[in-house]
Amino acid sequence: MAPQCESQQLLKLQNWWTRSRRKPAGKDHSRIEWTCECGHDLFADFKTNSPELLSKYASIPKHTPSGSSPSTTSQSRSSTMNSPPPIHLQHSNSANFTIQSAHTLNNMTPASTLQSLSGTTLSGSINANVNLSFLELCVNTGPHLKSLAEIDTAHISTDGALFKSLRQQYLNLRGFRSRFWLLKPAAVSFVRFSLENRHRVGILQKPLALPPKSEVDAKNWVYDPCPLEGDPPIAEDLFLHYLQCNEGSGNLFWMFRFPRKLDTSLLKPNASATFGWGIHIDEGPDYAALFKANFIVLCLSGLAAWLWSFFKHDFQGAFIFGCWIIAVLNSLLMAYMFKWRQE
Repeated sequence: MAPQCESQQLLKLQNWWTRSRRKPAGKDHSRIEWTCECGHDLFADFKTNSPELLSKYASIPKHTPSGSSPSTTSQSRSSTMNSPPPIHLQHSNSANFTIQSAHTLNNMTPASTLQSLSGTTLSGSINANVNLSFLELCVNTGPHLKSLAEIDTAHISTDGALFKSLRQQYLNLRGFRSRFWLLKPAAVSFVRFSLENRHRVGILQKPLALPPKSEVDAKNWVYDPCPLEGDPPIAEDLFLHYLQCNEGSGNLFWMFRFPRKLDTSLLKPNASATFGWGIHIDEGPDYAALFKANFIVLCLSGLAAWLWSFFKHDFQGAFIFGCWIIAVLNSLLMAYMFKWRQE
């Protein structure tokens, strides 16, 4: 119990530090803040001034599809709290105000309105449980090579399940490369791509390319709302957080904002489409892992130099031997990073 309390205190301290360094919402943007199931404080900025949309955005991220009361990690571990915390909205041109979460809205909102916020649809024309839809994922798999994977979203009921599928497909495409811990997902783009031989991808547009409204009206692709008023479907930091979050979000909100192919898969042998829209995950160096690797190299080189000095009684030789170990291992790390940049 004590380690768990210490972990919660560290998490609270981390959240406080993150909030203190967080920049205010940009001009004409409204900010929504909430707590992830893992306990981290998250936020999203939307370019809208509509109270109706703000109310919808404030309610949906805290909604659980099963209809149960939304809760945070700390609340689920405590039986003394009976209601979830409010979701805070901040507007760049006005004072902060608060909209209570869906649990509070149950007592003052008509059932029809709550049903429209239930997470099964963002609009009456979209129903992920009826229409077949596929989310396209592009991943680097070699030098100048990108491959395509698809996630069938027809039966996905939570964002947590969606990001779990995204993570699994990403690891499958990366193969043994994903086990090399000096790299990690570092950037996310919404791209327009060409498709060759069903899996080989060529990126045509990035970092924010979405299907035009004509494709949505023709029911070839879907995302909601359309258009997104200049906003990306999801902020890069949020996407990377959910991709690596082990708790899994119990909400269903972000998936509807992602562009998805309707009815037919692009990977089918008889698929006629050679162009599409999707998500491209790019890797970058894991600086924390690089620091740990260098620290281990320094410790090993120090140990080797001490052993050399102890048995050979040659301090200068030991010093040179330790420097040689550091140079060789760091050269290998640099060579790997250079090779990664060629992909």
